[in-house]
Amino acid sequence: MKIIILTLAILSSVISFEATSEIFKCTNDQGKITFQETACDTESGNVVGTKIQQKTTKKHFGIHSSWFDKPLYSVETARCTETGCICGDNNHTYSQRVKSRVMRALRNLHSKWNSHERAVERQRRSNASFRNNSSKKNLLRASCEVSISQETLKLYYEVVAAKVISDYETASKTLQNIESRCPTVSGELKCSKELRKKHRAAKRTKSRNSSDYFSLMQELKRLERPRI
Repeated sequence: MKIIILTLAILSSVISFEATSEIFKCTNDQGKITFQETACDTESGNVVGTKIQQKTTKKHFGIHSSWFDKPLYSVETARCTETGCICGDNNHTYSQRVKSRVMRALRNLHSKWNSHERAVERQRRSNASFRNNSSKKNLLRASCEVSISQETLKLYYEVVAAKVISDYETASKTLQNIESRCPTVSGELKCSKELRKKHRAAKRTKSRNSSDYFSLMQELKRLERPRI
């Protein structure tokens, strides 16, 4: 019961909440850009700082809402079913494992937005007409790839995140309980053969669940900040 309560508490903080924040964009003399919640260190003269946000923002699934903005020049939203998504000329087929769909969508949400922004920048630099077929096709493809990731997360993220967190917490608690009954002396477990067997199984389970859990946390850490 404690594990379930803890999981729900974590998930409730991840899914959707509002927060007032100040975000600073810091650019050093080598052009490297970082985003942080404290003012940039500009005293050395090597860093240029800009406050880019000071307002109440809503986060969806723990992801900053800016990642769910509609891409520039987008003419349609991806339509997704159990087998995949269609958007324009993009026909994306899902992996059989729902967890894999979500983890891929999390990674792609970041990378596909970058691709989209590069396509928009190329369009602006070239001053080409949007009526140009090649330019138009590239921009629409990039917009659809962002939309596919967004819609996939809206469909599956909440359920998958709850299971990943729950599985990890359960595995950690199981291993902790066994270790409390099976002390380690000089690097060896001092307990019955049966408990040692359960300990090995519990370690494997936690290791397997840790990979998904920390991958999820890593992606969320990157996406919790504004996209700009």
